[in-house]
Amino acid sequence: MVHAARQARAAFREMRERLDIARETYGIEREAGQGRVSAGLTALRAATSKERDGRTSDDIRERLSQVVGRSRDQDDTPKPEGRNYARERLKEIMEKDAGRDGQAAVHKLDGHSEYDLGEDTGRDGRKPSVNERLKDMLNKPRERLEIEDERDQEKDQEVEKDRDIDRDPGLSH
Repeated sequence: MVHAARQARAAFREMRERLDIARETYGIEREAGQGRVSAGLTALRAATSKERDGRTSDDIRERLSQVVGRSRDQDDTPKPEGRNYARERLKEIMEKDAGRDGQAAVHKLDGHSEYDLGEDTGRDGRKPSVNERLKDMLNKPRERLEIEDERDQEKDQEVEKDRDIDRDPGLSH
């Protein structure tokens, strides 16, 4: 545990140094008349240069993988599980999100109606999901708040009454 913390601190220190190099390089390039994009790219190149202090990017990857606890040869990218991987993944996500049959959600995304599946997957047979309720609220036509309008009208009438009292013809002579 202590060793991992030390490695993490060392990696953090190195990243901080690289950030400082990038900042310095950016400032120098901007003072030299370079634009923001050019100076930024130069700063990134300086910060990510492969030959810095005799280390290569593989050394950094090795150190970071040790800190994280993964082996170097472990591949982090997900492997597709066949031709319909994206469809299956979408089905899982839709099931979690909507709290309903994911196949019906995918079927609906394909452009078919909810009732084309031949089973009752419509909204009437289940509680609407949070996402559906939010969409309903956002798509709901705006209603005017009549209560506030009535209050405003009452205030306007009171002000008008006060003006009428001030304009009393008996007080003007």
